[in-house]
Formats: sequence, C-alpha cells, structure tokens
Amino acid sequence: MNKTRLWLVLRREYLSIVAKKSFILTTLLVPFLIVSIGFAMGLMMVLNEAEGDHVAVIDQSGRYGACLENTSEYIFEMPSDYNVGNMRQKFANDEESDDYDRPPYYAIVVIPATLDSTLQVNVFSSSPTRSSLREVIEDQLSKAVSDTRVASYGIPELDRIIKDSQVQVAVRTNTWSDDGDTSVTSDELMSVIGLALAFLTYMFVLTYGAMIMSSVVEDKVNRIVEVIVSSCKPVELMLGKILGVALVGLTQVAIWAVLIGIGLMVLGGLGIAGSMDASSFDAGAVGAAADMAADSELGDMIHAILGVKWLQCFMRRFLPHSARRLTSRAMPISL
Repeated sequence: MNKTRLWLVLRREYLSIVAKKSFILTTLLVPFLIVSIGFAMGLMMVLNEAEGDHVAVIDQSGRYGACLENTSEYIFEMPSDYNVGNMRQKFANDEESDDYDRPPYYAIVVIPATLDSTLQVNVFSSSPTRSSLREVIEDQLSKAVSDTRVASYGIPELDRIIKDSQVQVAVRTNTWSDDGDTSVTSDELMSVIGLALAFLTYMFVLTYGAMIMSSVVEDKVNRIVEVIVSSCKPVELMLGKILGVALVGLTQVAIWAVLIGIGLMVLGGLGIAGSMDASSFDAGAVGAAADMAADSELGDMIHAILGVKWLQCFMRRFLPHSARRLTSRAMPISL
C-alpha cells in the first residue's frame, strides 16, 4: 500500500466534504438547534408547572375528596354543580365556552362510595391523560384509605408501629480494582452508558456511512473512479475515503467542543456562571451538603460516574475480541 496515494485520496475526500455549504451549516447550526430544543422543552415544563391543570373531583364517598391535595401540576376542585349524571355535558360545555373565570377542567375524578372495598377510582377526560395524574391520585388516595383502615382497628399507636416496621434495605454495589482499591458502581448507570454509546455509535455510523456512500456514488456517476483506480489500488481508494470521513467527524466534534466552550465563556462573562462562585456559599453549608451527598443515592451515583473506566468500557464494547485480547495484555480490563 502506497502511503502517498492514500494521503492524496484522504486529503481530497476531506477537503471536498469540508468545503460544502451543507457541512458548514450543519456543523454550526446543530449545537444551536440542540440548545434551542432543550430550552424550549424546559420552558414548556416550567410553564406547565406554573399554570397547573384544574381537575374536577366528584366525591361520592363524602370522605376522600378532601384528601386530594394540590400539586405544582394539578389543582383539585370539587364543583357543586358536577355529578355523575351531568359531568360529561358539563365537561364538554366548559371546553367549548369562552366565558369562564377559570380554565376548563383537564379531567374529572370520580371517587365511588365503595372505595374502601373496591380500591378503584375512575378518571374521565376527552383525551388521554398524563401518567403523572394517575400517580398523584394513587399515592394520595392510597395513603388516605390506609390511614382509614388503620384507624378503624382502634389499636393505640398502631399507625406509628406500622411506620416503624416498614423499612427498606439499601444495597450498595462495590467493585475491586486491580490495585486493591474499592469503588462504588451502579448497574443502572452502566446500562444507561451502554445505551448511550450504542445510540451514538448508530448515529455516527448512519451519518458518516451515508457520507461515504454518497461520495462513492458521486465518483461513479462522474466517472472519476475509473481514472482514480487506474492510478491507485481499490483498497487505497476505499481506505482513504473512510479515513477522510473519519477526520470530518473529528473536525465536527472539535468545532462543537469549541462552540460549547465559547458559550460557557459568554455565560460566565454575563455573570450567570459567576453567580455559582464558591465564595458566595457558606463553608458550613457546603460541608453539610457534601456529607448529605456522600450518604445519599446521589452521592453513590456521582462516585459511580467518576469510577467508570471510560476507555476500557469503550474497548470492551467496540473492539473485536482478538484486539481486546492483545490490548488486555498491556492494560487489563476489569469492569
């Protein structure tokens, strides 16, 4: 294999892609597009939490309707003019009417009189409701029914006894390294990392593989490939194209890293990052927060992230088995 010819093919492939307007626009606009989508999603979440959806409650039991407490997402109300017979018509009229002092109801919760025995409530709406509404209703009504049953036994301090007996054992997984140190690990974290790496690999293969395919098709259509093959080997041509596209990908990643760094510098210059200066925090508060983080699941997650051997994880997932055996002689892999 002639390295000079390989370099010429690689250089031509790299420059032909980088000089395209589509590459420049994609490289510059993708970070801003991702940031804009994230900002829009965050803004929508904040607006939804700020407004809160109104939910009508029809309490046929006469006891559990008041147990539904308002949250940041939902505001529970018990309108006196709503009942099981007219709730559908009332709900439709509220949605179509423009003359009301409050927003239309998002859904209607019907608490039956036999809730103690059936342990089931019904939610009605004109469209599928969010799962968070079901979770809020289940948590609050389950607690209310449990408290009612406990109180019906008439045993003094039975509630406290039950709460004291309900414990949950936490399991912390640890990994021994080759040098004898022990680090905290997380199976869930490793699964998330594996899925993220698989998704990124799929996206890179799909994107840059399409670039190689379009380059080969373009050379074939323009009949340039016949001239090139007469001067170099097909292996040199294909390898040069692959390496050229790989350098294009590295160039895009480098540009995105620079843009992110510039964005952080701009935020710091505007004083946004300066508000997080360590001098603005009380030393005692920081120490207490660190102690709490060390004893919590968040602290375990942080230690697990810091304890991940990223290079070895990448090699174990993406390198062939034969290459892993050769590499493991110089750097043993233990995940």
